[in-house]
Amino acid sequence: MVNAVFRHDGDVVTRVSVTGHANHGRHGTDIVCAAVSASVLMTANAIHHLNLDKTVSMMVAAGDFHLDVITTGKVTQGLLQTLEDAISQLADTYPKHITYRKED
Repeated sequence: MVNAVFRHDGDVVTRVSVTGHANHGRHGTDIVCAAVSASVLMTANAIHHLNLDKTVSMMVAAGDFHLDVITTGKVTQGLLQTLEDAISQLADTYPKHITYRKED
């Protein structure tokens, strides 16, 4: 199961943790894992290509994504809130394979 936790301070995302595997299908054919991975990697790549690396501390590995916000900004928050929306919607669609939790 994929476990996604988004920590907030008010409306600001301060920490993201996405871990695990969806186990919806065989390795390499799991559409749920692929959707989560694509969302996470797109966010990580956007942060890098927009030169926002110094605004976050990020670790990306197979089945493991952790991000802590160092300096909040409109673009970084937009990316993280978009990621949160995507993961939340996937969790609503595939509740047996993804857990989503919002923490304050």
